[in-house]
This record gives sequence, C-alpha cells and structure tokens, in this order.
Amino acid sequence: IQRELQLWDLKFDGSLLSFSGRILKEVRIFQGRRVFDSHPQFADWTKETRSGPLLNVKSLDHWLILYPTGYYRAASSFLQSLRRVTPTMGIAMKEAKMLQVSHSVQSYTTTLENHASSKTQMVVCVLSSEKKELYDSIKQYLCVSCPIPSQCVIARTLDKPQTLLTIATNIA
Repeated sequence: IQRELQLWDLKFDGSLLSFSGRILKEVRIFQGRRVFDSHPQFADWTKETRSGPLLNVKSLDHWLILYPTGYYRAASSFLQSLRRVTPTMGIAMKEAKMLQVSHSVQSYTTTLENHASSKTQMVVCVLSSEKKELYDSIKQYLCVSCPIPSQCVIARTLDKPQTLLTIATNIA
C-alpha cells in the first residue's frame, strides 16, 4: 500500500487516529422453530432466513409488479427469485400481475390508481433510476392515498445475480 501511495506522493501520517470501539457478541436469531447465530462480522443473515419457515406467514394472493418499458427481464428475474425463496420460508405465493409502465411519475401513479384495490396485498415497483420524485410519488400514493405495503427496487440491482436472492429474501 505504501508503494502505491508513494506513486501519488502520499504517505501515512506518523500519528494515526486512535479511538475506542467494541466488538458485538453474536446474537441468537429465532425464526419459527429454528435458531441460528447472527455472525456480526458479516452483518447479513439472509441466507439463513430463507432456508426455513417463518413463524407467522401470510399467503400472497393479490399483488402487483410495476416495471418500466425495457425492464421486463429484470422484473421477471426478480419474480423468479421470489418463487425460489418463498416456498422454503413457508410463504404461498400466487402469480403477480405484471404491469408495464413508462418511465414517468404519471404512468406509475395512473397504473396504481387503475389496478391497486382493497384486495391488493403488496406492490413492487421496479424503477429505472434513482429519481427521488418518482420514488416519493409512489410512496405518497401507496402510504397515504391507497395504503398498501410496497417496495421500490432499482432495476440495475436486479441485474446482479449475487444480490437478486438477497433482495427477494428481504422483500419476502
């Protein structure tokens, strides 16, 4: 590392910062009849949670996936990953109603107004970008105007196979 820094005419200070900290103990996680350790050095236990049934599950019978034009593959990959993780978690899941929208705020909100109902249990919105205005409008509608549990996912994160199962597990 020092050689690399020297190429940029940089070096470590002789007196590095010193601070105190603590190492957290492992915490036991109870999931249904299973118990496992949290392994704080990894701070991720999604693999363990998807390998056993949850304590209290609801079936997912009426739900929507909204995805922008050109992102059907990302939405389908996400749905496929959900199909993979939900059975082992004890969740019965029926087919989602897949709805293509344009990239505009108006398209998402109009589609939600036309398709979300009192029967809708969950909405997943695939977003093509991190536009705050789009996210805020979707959440405003689904939290205030038509309260339905919802998740927004940036499409490019669904293109990464290594994170797809984690995202699906967290949403399930």
